[in-house]
Amino acid sequence: MSASVHRQAMVHFIGGGPGAPDLLTIRAAEVIATADALAGGSAPTDRSEVPSVEH
Repeated sequence: MSASVHRQAMVHFIGGGPGAPDLLTIRAAEVIATADALAGGSAPTDRSEVPSVEH
């Protein structure tokens, strides 16, 4: 019988806020430095590409 190993995963979104796109916080740099894996992507730069949400 084989044993299953369950590992808890944590996802951090870095650079997803309204700040300057070329700056990182110290916390973001620490998360990147200690990450097991990194995935990259890009956000739309033209706000017309972002769907609006009615409140």
